[in-house]
Amino acid sequence: MKNRLLFFIISLSLALPAFSAEVTGLRFRQAPDKLRVVFDVSAEVTYDVLVLENPPRVAIDLKTSTPEASFTRILEQADFSDTSLRGVRSAVYGTHDYRMVLDLRQSMTPEVFTLKPAGPYGHRLVVDLTNEVSTQPPQIPWTPSGAPRDVIIAVDAGHGGDDPGTLGIGKKTEKEIVLSIAKRLQRHINALPGYQAVMIRTGDYYIALRKRIEMARALPADVFVSVHADAAPSKAANGITIYTLSERGAVSEETRRLADLENNSDLIGGVSEIDLRQQEDILARVLLDMSIDANRVRSNQLGAAVVSEVGKVAKLRPRPLLEAPFVVLKSPDVPSILVETGYLTNASEYRKLADGNYQERLAKAITSGIQDFIEQSPPPGTQVALAQAGS
Repeated sequence: MKNRLLFFIISLSLALPAFSAEVTGLRFRQAPDKLRVVFDVSAEVTYDVLVLENPPRVAIDLKTSTPEASFTRILEQADFSDTSLRGVRSAVYGTHDYRMVLDLRQSMTPEVFTLKPAGPYGHRLVVDLTNEVSTQPPQIPWTPSGAPRDVIIAVDAGHGGDDPGTLGIGKKTEKEIVLSIAKRLQRHINALPGYQAVMIRTGDYYIALRKRIEMARALPADVFVSVHADAAPSKAANGITIYTLSERGAVSEETRRLADLENNSDLIGGVSEIDLRQQEDILARVLLDMSIDANRVRSNQLGAAVVSEVGKVAKLRPRPLLEAPFVVLKSPDVPSILVETGYLTNASEYRKLADGNYQERLAKAITSGIQDFIEQSPPPGTQVALAQAGS
């Protein structure tokens, strides 16, 4: 009798569903080039994807998975207005699986992948939805053939989306502050005759680091400026630093720490390992075909010009112009700088960086530095070059 009871218990346990993961959260962000939907899961998951039409929708079946008790309420409270989503439905599917259906406003192509824990996030299932229109690069005003064009400045606000960047002493994160500064920088540049600024990131969403380079080169940009804010273990650390690319490595332990932190953004912001490998191959081919030595010289000239102007309105670090191996600076043909606008872990600098008036002064100073750099040697075929030739 005892043995039969033991066999019954073992048989019953084998018959019970062995759920491997729970779906615990949902986030979604609309970007110009795609809609990203992120499901937080308690463990790594396997899945099947089914694309359906009439009406358009994407079904994802998570194997041996179940929703956390609060997940149904999360779906009910989600606001999908101003996105490509009509809604998200879910239900138990089959014996052990959990199906989530993304109802779309239009036909879109899904790319589904998982991400391992990184930064503040655990395991994630990511669904990127794109259509033909949304994949177009940022557009600049058309110039008739042979006519002088504007100088194009690519303005990159660091981080975004699931990657908040530095979490300082106040409520505002790095991604919020630098987007505000970047938008002010765009307005100041656009106020200059013969200049056009194009934002790489216009809202709260993440763009892969190498994709930012590709977007700037596709414009094509004459200058690339990436705006960031720093953090340090010491709350006394303060001042602005401007970085250009170094292929030799960081110049100090602090610079190496910062470069590693910024370069890990793809892991936090959410880029698949396949994408990272493909982008590495693309960049490797570009760097093999083109020398970046001349561009590094131009980038250092750009950095020096911006340091000169920013130092008139803000405190600089003792060594305000440094080199570091930031991925986002690895353009082979666009002079590029990364501006660390101050330390969000310093109470005084946080208050300034969160203040609109200070952001205005800082953006205007960066603009003046860019203008000084361009006017030293205007790109051929631009209105600025034509004006100098005629003066």
